[in-house]
Formats: sequence, structure tokens, C-alpha cells
Amino acid sequence: MLKFICTLLLTCILLITSNHAFAQSPAKTLNGNELEIWFDAWLNHEIKQQDLAGVTVSVVQQDEVVFSKGYGYADVETKTPLTAYHLVRPGSIAKLFTWTAVMQLVERGQLSLDADIRQYLDFDLKLQFDEPVTMRHLMTHTAGFSEVAKGLFASQTSPNSNELWLKAYTPTQSFKPGTVPSYSNYGVSLAGYIVERISGLPFEDYVDTAIFKPLKMQGASFKNQFDDTAKKMLVSSYALASQPAKPFEAIAGTPAGSLSISANDMAKFMIAHLNDGKWQDTQLLSATTINLMHNYAAINIQGLNAMALGFYRADRNGHTIIGHGGDTLYHHSDLKLLPNFKTGIFISISGIGKDGAAYKLRPAIINRFIDRYFPCDHCIDVNSETEVIAGSEMRAAKVAGNYISSRTSFDTLLQVGNLFQQLSVTALPNGDLLIPAFAQPSGQPWIWREISPYLWQQIGGQEKISVSLDANDNVIKLSTSSLAPIASWLPAAASQNSTLHLLLLGLSALTALGALLNLIAEKYISVRHGLMLNKPNFYTHSRIASLTLILALASWGLVLTMMSQLNASDLVIRIAQLLTLASIVGTFFTGRYTFAQLRHGAGKWKKLRALLLLLGSIYFALITISNGMLSLSLNY
Repeated sequence: MLKFICTLLLTCILLITSNHAFAQSPAKTLNGNELEIWFDAWLNHEIKQQDLAGVTVSVVQQDEVVFSKGYGYADVETKTPLTAYHLVRPGSIAKLFTWTAVMQLVERGQLSLDADIRQYLDFDLKLQFDEPVTMRHLMTHTAGFSEVAKGLFASQTSPNSNELWLKAYTPTQSFKPGTVPSYSNYGVSLAGYIVERISGLPFEDYVDTAIFKPLKMQGASFKNQFDDTAKKMLVSSYALASQPAKPFEAIAGTPAGSLSISANDMAKFMIAHLNDGKWQDTQLLSATTINLMHNYAAINIQGLNAMALGFYRADRNGHTIIGHGGDTLYHHSDLKLLPNFKTGIFISISGIGKDGAAYKLRPAIINRFIDRYFPCDHCIDVNSETEVIAGSEMRAAKVAGNYISSRTSFDTLLQVGNLFQQLSVTALPNGDLLIPAFAQPSGQPWIWREISPYLWQQIGGQEKISVSLDANDNVIKLSTSSLAPIASWLPAAASQNSTLHLLLLGLSALTALGALLNLIAEKYISVRHGLMLNKPNFYTHSRIASLTLILALASWGLVLTMMSQLNASDLVIRIAQLLTLASIVGTFFTGRYTFAQLRHGAGKWKKLRALLLLLGSIYFALITISNGMLSLSLNY
């Protein structure tokens, strides 16, 4: 999950840019034929070139579907062409339907945005703060919940219901409600469960009754099971189109992402939100409620995009844009609305593609569409010739350092990733910032130039970075204009520096491997020359401890890799924990060997190797204990 989360957060940087105020260009009337020519020439090539299965697109303007089409295949094996009628898996865009359902209940007076949500629940939450969590917190991802990854995809364990998942994997809070945005699938799923509790209908049935049927959506569903008709219209899942199809991704946290819907039906949803809640003769929400959802602003860091109610701001070219992205493992989607131009676009990509091509193609489609049809006439570009403002060097130096994502956990197995999945910010001598994780399409990292105190913009781009400061002018959080609505990065303590920990872990592994190779070499030489090695038992035991250390390190590497793919098994975690315990016990024998070497050993090099071996073993033991890697709980 960590890798997935990190990948997901970093690729979002290319999607959106700042909400800096510029004069808007006049709305351009879109032409379906022209759109088709443009998309045809581009997407057919990209699908083949990047080994993707397919792409679906729908574009709306005013109250009409201007363009909708599928490219590639819904099923590669049977060569079934993908159409705008096929059911795609838009991932977290499903959350917009959940928030729409929530606001329907708010309109009816059955639910309050600012009431303590515990009054709507039948189980206890693990709250660490006195401030109650409200629906407004859930809708702005500021409830403070720690990240929950385990069991989100039901196929990890067994097919599961949203209710059972919520009760089995209840997280603690990392942050005081309303203070730090931390994108939460759990929080959205909790909101969906509240809809279920208030309405008296299973969440899937409520959405079907209150949204899908009124909008005449054929086949749209939050359910993980499908009848024969729906199965024929459901797209298959692929990593690469040239590889066999993957199993269907059943999602236990249903309201957070278990939606199947066609591009044509998503167009109806966009029209309703752009047309004061109305699609044809159906009033989905009142104009007042739509206005509240779209224009509410939960500000994380001044100068960056805010979070609306359920939608996040994604401004580009000086235009107000709201929307939501969505990812499963094999499907990557985005939805953007330009309310001032009554225009919306939805895309869904089937497949990951070569070198993660889908993550690059998705923002490229959205950004090129906006730049082509809604350019900015008065945008101020930042380039290498842009003047550096006074004091930039001092402020950049203060911002430089390593940061940990707010979308994490500090009390489950996920916390070990905080040591290695960090954002590194470097201050250049002139006050520019360099952040290697944020790369241009060419692969080169963006350079960021300060345009006003503590506000940096990409040189050659529109994305911005800013920070929040405490009373002593110390950085307490950092974010970008695209990610500010849903996440921040928090300064890592000196003891958490990822570079240091990677160096120490590498050194530990190398010294342990060296000890093993030394033992093997000695055994080989003794056998070859008929020599008798007279070594104390603790020497051999220390080498066994070195082996367990290497195996423990390798096993945790496997665990973290599996967690990034949301499929870490309990058995693999337990094996890693047992190997870790064996390594910790082996530290005693390593210590005896090291002390013997220091007192009686010959040669400074051997003494240094022995000391490094002991320090590496102790370091690994401390890391595993302090980061909960030996926890009895297997939740993460």
C-alpha cells in the first residue's frame, strides 16, 4: 500500500495547478466531431504504444453529452471493442456518489453536517481527541484517521461487507479533527455506512434507488456481484494488455470505490452537478446544495487549492475546476468539472501500461483538454529568467529537509514505511527548491522558484508549493496546490531521516553478509587443506544470527512490497516477525563474539567488522521494536 499510496500521491502532482486568480477566457463551445478527431489521433496510438487495454472518455457541456467514446478493448482476449456503454471501474470517483447521497439526507434534515457522527453509529470509534468527528470532517478528509489498507480489497482475505470491514479495521486518529487533511477511504466508507443506517437500506440499494434509477443509469452499481447482462458489459482488468486478465477487484469499503459505471452514465452525473443538480426532469440535489458542495472551502495551506465538500479544487489556467481522481490497481480514472463553463470531462484507463504509463496519460488527457479548450490569456509564466525575490535563500533553507505524508499510520505496521517513503526537499543556492520525487514527463525533476514569500511555482509549470508555519516560524506542514485539499507532508524528525536509515540498514545487511561469507570461506579453506578450525560456539552462533538478520531484512522487504500491492498475507508477516525475534535473540551471541574480538582478537579490521556487526544487529532490533513491527495485531 505504501508504494501504491506514494505513487498515487506523486502522480497527482501533474494533474492540477494553482488557484491563482487570472482573468478567464470566454467559454468555447465544444464540437463533438472535432473532439473525436483529436482524441482518435492521440488515444489509439497511446493504447498500442503503452500496452494499455483501453480508454473511455465522455465530455459534457451545458446539459448535453458532447462526446463519448471508447478506445481499445473491453476484453483483449475476445477482442471486444471498448465502448462508452461498457462498465468501467472509476475507483475513488465513486466517493462523489457517496457524498451526493450524504447531501440528499442533509437536504431532508435527516443528517447534520456538524453533528457528532457517533450518534449515527452502532459501534465505537477509536478517537484520541475530545473534539467530535463530524460529517463535514469526513467530507473534507480532516477527521484525522490513520490510514487503513488491509482488507480494502476484499479478495485479500475473503469477500467482505462494508460494515464488517469498518468494524474489523477501525483506525485510531493521527490528528486532531479539522487540522490536517489525510485522505481516508475509511472515512468515506464510514459516511456510506451512516447513509445506510439513516435510510434503512443497504448502501448499494440506496444509491441505486436515489441516484442510479432517477438518472436512468443502466448497469451502474456499487455491488461486487453482477448478473449475466452486467458481466457482459464489465471491462476486464489488466496490468498490461499483452498479459492475461487479472481477477475482478472486489472492494470491501464499498462507498469509497466499488463503483462500476459507463462513461455515458458518468456524463449524466456530471450534467446534474453542472446544471444546479438537475438532469432532464430529475432534480438530484437542490441548487443550494450543489452550490454548497462545489464552493465550500476547507483551506489546508494558504495560497493552495482548498477542499470543497467531497470535491477537491483542481484549478488550472486560472479557471475554477473541481473533481476527483480514482485508482484501483488496474484502472485509473479522473473526473473534472469547470462549473463556470458548464463543462465536464471523465476518463477511465484500463491497464497500468509500460512503466506505469497510465499514471502519465491520465493527467496528460485532462491537462491537454483544458489547455486546448480553456486556455488562460493572462497567465504569468515562471521561467529561469524570473527574478528571484529577496530573502528566498533563507526561506528555502528553512523549508529544505525530509517530510512524511499525512496519509499514513503511526501505530500500525504501515508506520515502518514512514522511515523510507519520505519527500526530500533540497534548497538550491539561489533559493529555488529541488524535489526529485516530482518529475516532469521527461523524467527531469521540476525546479521551483519562489514567487512570493513561502510560495514556490514550477519553472515552466503551474503547480505551486507552500508551507504552514508555527508561531516561531518553523515549518509544520508542506503541500502542493494539487494535493493540499487531501494531504500534507509533515517534517520528519532528524531521527527519522530516510537517507540515514537506508544507509544504516544497508550497512547492517552488508556486515551480516560479510560475516556469513567469512564463515563460508573459512569452512571451504579448512576442508580443502584439511585444517581444523577451533572456534568457540558463540562464533558460530553469531554467524547464525547474521543469517537470521539477513533473512529478517529480506522478509520485511517482501512484506512492504506486498503491502504496497495491498496483498500482504498474515503468514508472511508472522514469518517476518519470527525471523526478527530470532535476529534479536541472536544479538546476544553477536555481542559475545564482538566483545571477545575487541579483547583478544587480532587485527583492527576484524575488530571493526565485529563492532559493525553488533551495531547493525542492535540497530535492526531497535527499529523493529520502535516501529511496531513485532505487534500482535496484523492490521495495517
